[in-house]
Amino acid sequence: MKENTLLTANVFNISADNSKPNPVVRQLLRINLDLIVEFLPEETDLETFVNDKLFNVDWEQSSPMYDDELRPCWRLYIIGKDTEQQVVWGFDHSIFDGNSGAIFHAKLVEALNVCVEEHAAIDGSSDAAAVVSQPATAEHEATTTSSTGKPTTLGTASTEKKLAYCRSRGADNTPGIKSNFNLIPRNLSEPIEDKVDMRPSFFFMFKTLIQETFFKKPEPQEETGWQPPKPLRPFRSQTVFFDIDADKLSRLLAYARNHNTSLTGVLAALHMKSLYAHVAANSNILTDRDLIYACPINARRYFIDDKIESARSLGNYVFSYDHVIKLDSDIKDQPLEAIAKTFISGLGQSLINRSPAYTAGMLGYLDVRKYLLKPLKHGRRSFAEISNLGNVSVSASSSNGTRIGGSNSTFSIAKLVFAQASSSLGAPFLLNSVSVPNGPLSFSISVAGDDDKLTRSHCAEIRDYFLGYLSDLIE
Repeated sequence: MKENTLLTANVFNISADNSKPNPVVRQLLRINLDLIVEFLPEETDLETFVNDKLFNVDWEQSSPMYDDELRPCWRLYIIGKDTEQQVVWGFDHSIFDGNSGAIFHAKLVEALNVCVEEHAAIDGSSDAAAVVSQPATAEHEATTTSSTGKPTTLGTASTEKKLAYCRSRGADNTPGIKSNFNLIPRNLSEPIEDKVDMRPSFFFMFKTLIQETFFKKPEPQEETGWQPPKPLRPFRSQTVFFDIDADKLSRLLAYARNHNTSLTGVLAALHMKSLYAHVAANSNILTDRDLIYACPINARRYFIDDKIESARSLGNYVFSYDHVIKLDSDIKDQPLEAIAKTFISGLGQSLINRSPAYTAGMLGYLDVRKYLLKPLKHGRRSFAEISNLGNVSVSASSSNGTRIGGSNSTFSIAKLVFAQASSSLGAPFLLNSVSVPNGPLSFSISVAGDDDKLTRSHCAEIRDYFLGYLSDLIE
């Protein structure tokens, strides 16, 4: 938190009735770690924990993350017994993107290793992280998710130490770690719109005005609107986790290279094929057979300059590419490599375009609240999304030269897991993937929990189709 100011921030002025001024992100004056770090030894299964506790939050019964003077927009959970703990980082998507989860875990492991070396003796005046020796080796699955906005999940570490309780006093009333501390005021990173000129040109604004005035599609005479239940806030999902080992990943990468495509393209094609098979078997799932398939893009490389520290910056740096397909004609009889190539071709063209984001700039001229609520006037559409974080390297050197995942490190990351909750207002069908060097490729499949037609069994069916198609490729 001392090095990453955004970890000390929250969102304020949130109101459902628009009675407050515009929301703002600002740094807190103090943080109580006892309120954001929880040890939950009774929670032993990651999938159950994510589905029942993190992705099934009742907005009316629980306190949202926003407007909190003592807690930032993230939580850290240590679930499981001492011999097999899982480290779960949950964050809010209004501030952090999925890649922030991987970056957070890398920085956490780096800090833990430095702590072991430099803070072997910890007293009550220290506000460093605490680590206690433990002889057994533990596997720590690190996950990320959120309890407001659009949640997201991520990560895993393996270690020969046990994470200790971070309390002002221990169970036996002995001095513990200082957990309530004041923060040194620091400036937050500038918004992206202050780094990149997104103001639309006069020609672009004039063209948009003409289109909206003379070529605007007429609204339906009777607004059908969203049938109950309405989209939930925060999102509520059903999710399943699974992975393939490093050997299968190697063969999948070889398949992608041999067919002149990428891993993201192959995974997206597998997901599309699986969705088509699932929809064909459950005809009531989707009424609109045109599928809008989205792919978030890590945009950090476009903003690396003196204003942003590096590609390891925490924050929300995401572009998005939308790929429109017809399930019945573009997916049904197409070979998988053809689907992958078409998707990657469009994605590549999207990345080549470096022109200012005029569409985003136009938001400054709109009533954003009405713009965001407009979809509620129409029926659900068919959206899906792939979020592939790729192969995340966690072996970079720390500031003192210690290897994060090196052989001499006490803590390292052996596996990452990433998931995000979804809503039928956004993308009801999500595929998330991430891997680490020499580790498995981990997946999560989620469906929107606010649509009673979608259950966890649908996730399992899509997973089974997905693994079946994948097996056919590499066997």
